[in-house]
Amino acid sequence: MRRIVLAVCVGLVFGTVGGVLAQPPLAARIAFTYSRPGLNDSEIRTMNADGSDSQYVTQGTHPTWSPDGEKIAFAHKGALYTVNADGSDRRELLDLPGTETSPAWSPDGSRIAFEYLPNPAASQDCDIYLADADGRNPRNLTRRASDINLRPVWSPDSKRIAFSTIHERSEIWVIDAADGGNRRAVTDGLGFARDPSWSPDGARIAFASYRGLNKTWYDLFAVGANGGEVVPLADSGIDKSDTAWSPDGRHIAFSYRRTNPAGRWELDIYLLDVATGNAVPITDDARSYLPAWFDPTSLGVSPTNKKTLTWGGLKSHAILSG
Repeated sequence: MRRIVLAVCVGLVFGTVGGVLAQPPLAARIAFTYSRPGLNDSEIRTMNADGSDSQYVTQGTHPTWSPDGEKIAFAHKGALYTVNADGSDRRELLDLPGTETSPAWSPDGSRIAFEYLPNPAASQDCDIYLADADGRNPRNLTRRASDINLRPVWSPDSKRIAFSTIHERSEIWVIDAADGGNRRAVTDGLGFARDPSWSPDGARIAFASYRGLNKTWYDLFAVGANGGEVVPLADSGIDKSDTAWSPDGRHIAFSYRRTNPAGRWELDIYLLDVATGNAVPITDDARSYLPAWFDPTSLGVSPTNKKTLTWGGLKSHAILSG
């Protein structure tokens, strides 16, 4: 994977793929899943927010950072694990009968939410579970028979969890993290909604959705954390998923999905400028997806040995006007 620098264009409109973006946090790292060529497996990697310095961590998928950035929790072959961010000290966290995936570490560091599918042969019953950060005390938060509950994400104060539910249609729901109470839909039911990500100020939830009879791709939207108006963030004619709001609130990383001439999915990670709707790729290997942010400066940590990122260079083939 090579470093991607941002394209410079004149006269770009809202939602264009390509354009000038506000600079992401210089010290930020993004963990992501990389699908290895020729192997029926995937790996966790980390990179700078411009796509440079990609580093292998371990085998697995669905990474989530511990709040201090020391560890990454992830899923592999139906169980949950943790590993140090440098790839050392891989440990099994939880292995229930069935399949656990999509872990999400709470901002206060005390708990991990995840999807649990007790019977993979009956995919119509998937719940959001919660466990202590050491894997103990797993418990069901959603307890909804025949619902498919997916992709839990935490509010910044660790008090609520957002997720998507598929039952006839797909909505973004919010529950109390303590006991699963106060369940409410925050989206409006007008489109298939998935992959929520909470803004760092706690005010909004970003998500992917296709809305309208003629839409064949997912775009990015935001809604208030308690519901309200659904606002488009980008509409550029490319299929988007796996939203991840940056710690400074100015960007959303997402997966761009496309089909190659052989009919196979290809995925790369893009950055969206929330203020302008412009987006640029930060990977170009067709195998990267599921981004997750960590920024040490958000904890008041002074980064060391960090190179300054270069923004505003030309990458002409990255301009894919929608």
